[in-house]
Amino acid sequence: MIRLTRSQLQIRAKDRPLGYLEDILAAASRIDGNEIFLTPEAHQALVDKYRGAVPREPRGFELAQNFAGAMARFVAAGVPVLTAEEYAAREAACRACIHPRDGQPTWEEAAYFGLGKCRACGCSRLKRWMRTERCRLDRWPELP
Repeated sequence: MIRLTRSQLQIRAKDRPLGYLEDILAAASRIDGNEIFLTPEAHQALVDKYRGAVPREPRGFELAQNFAGAMARFVAAGVPVLTAEEYAAREAACRACIHPRDGQPTWEEAAYFGLGKCRACGCSRLKRWMRTERCRLDRWPELP
């Protein structure tokens, strides 16, 4: 049996497509309070279903939580920013990124009052400067 807690699932669900949590609960062989139990076969079927799935775009309160977490990591690390060259590489990656779900560019230049926005993760131009942050779709080049 594979045992998961509801809190583990809620954390995982943030980076999964809509319906992920419902699929887990539907596949559960047993739910005991805060614990969800899956057979190895049901677990493998869900892993196969969601492997390579495109994460959903965060909205509302989740965006605010993500921003607060990014700022906390950034400040805790001493406010490390990228060089102009590193930033330019991230910017180029964002501009070239095509959303896996609809084949359209992910970057919306005019969003967030001109700060721009990624439709895949909700990040803005501000996040690109933060050395502590990574692209949710793993599109940014590795930093030295």
